[in-house]
Amino acid sequence: MIRTQTLLTPELYELVKMQAEKEGLSLSALVRKALEKLMYKKKKTNTDILMDMAKDAVYDKSIPSDASTNDEYLYGKSAL
Repeated sequence: MIRTQTLLTPELYELVKMQAEKEGLSLSALVRKALEKLMYKKKKTNTDILMDMAKDAVYDKSIPSDASTNDEYLYGKSAL
């Protein structure tokens, strides 16, 4: 491992110290654990983002069943 030095505010130090004690870890181990979680969490791909958007979409039952084949819905009567 590589030794490093980090400056923490007194408040943050106390919070981290209490959490480390609660989890039965050293302060260093808790900081490593938190950094690993932060750095290695899965980044969302474009596909993930689109899938999330699709899950949030609401099905509108008022859409006509022939909307995919009838250009009138897209362009209007005057454009035909």
